[in-house]
Amino acid sequence: MEAYFHSPGAPLSEHIEQIWWVRFTAPEYHLERVLPRGKMQLIFNLDDADLRVYDPTDITRVSRFRGPLISGVHDGYMVIDTAEQAHIMGVVFRPGGVPPILGCAAPEFRNVHVPLDDALGAPAMDLQLALWEADSPRRCFLLMEQALRRWLRPPPRTSVTANGALALMVREPGLRATGSLAEHCGISQRHLIRCFHDTVGVTPKQYARLLRFHHSLELLRHLPPLDLDQVALVCGYYDQAHFNRDFRDLAGITPGHYRRWSRPDIFHLPLLD
Repeated sequence: MEAYFHSPGAPLSEHIEQIWWVRFTAPEYHLERVLPRGKMQLIFNLDDADLRVYDPTDITRVSRFRGPLISGVHDGYMVIDTAEQAHIMGVVFRPGGVPPILGCAAPEFRNVHVPLDDALGAPAMDLQLALWEADSPRRCFLLMEQALRRWLRPPPRTSVTANGALALMVREPGLRATGSLAEHCGISQRHLIRCFHDTVGVTPKQYARLLRFHHSLELLRHLPPLDLDQVALVCGYYDQAHFNRDFRDLAGITPGHYRRWSRPDIFHLPLLD
């Protein structure tokens, strides 16, 4: 497996967390469960144009995309085709990083995948063609960063408020309640919710739920293993029943099942059940 990761310089670094490039031999299993990250991504298939996403409630239903796509913030897991992940490239946006790059409101992509050319038109396929012709990961990173810099525009004013709340949520987990966040930001709850939703694509309460879920994923990989009731307590769930219910809602499996299949990438695991 070859995998390379790139963090762009300023001002892109304010909006882009990471650009990645991966080539590997597709695993034996056909479908993969991808857990919700709370961050939007761009995905490019560098072997072919096709990308398929399956309905997690009925994998006989599939959405097929020709060309790169935008993956929005999701409330639950998605199912992808591993054969189309053998040579891919992507961009991980910081929460709130989409509007300054794509010129679109983040809520438009909530729980959906959208062809990139729906947002950008011809430049999306121009970039896809250039990436197909690139002869190295370094060249791919250069082309991607150049394109992102061309698309960059000033962020909306609401992003300042949302970014301040995001920083507090990450730095101080005790301030994830909407009322506490609004008080520390010096604004009303209604204004905070509107700015946050417009910028990130979900409300502060919904994003706090994803942060708590991500913390649990990290702890479930902990060695020596923590008891599930300990994980629930540390992550701020009311009790283990609340933890199990919320985890299943987001991941489609129980915490115990996840622990058996978890891999180095905490968001990806085989769809074998």
